Amino acid sequence: MAVPASTLRSWFAGQTYRHGGERRQFHAVIRPADPKSHSLSFSNLVEAYVLTAIRRKHHIGLPTIRRSLDYLVKKLGSRRPLLEEQLATHGGD
Repeated sequence: MAVPASTLRSWFAGQTYRHGGERRQFHAVIRPADPKSHSLSFSNLVEAYVLTAIRRKHHIGLPTIRRSLDYLVKKLGSRRPLLEEQLATHGGD
């Protein structure tokens, strides 16, 4: 599954963008293993692969994915939910 470099960059580093003349921030979806380095770990590549599969195969939007990941981190104490075997989808939820 090819993922554009710009997409990977925004998933790991976030990015700013303009919408209707207003400056907005797209926050990172995946935490890099080493935030000071620009390189990704093997685990980061697996997370990107899982995120790509969720988006493309299951057609789940990024806002829904973000809410789900936040829930898993905050409520269930998951450190890296995209790496966990128990991660599953239920329809588009």
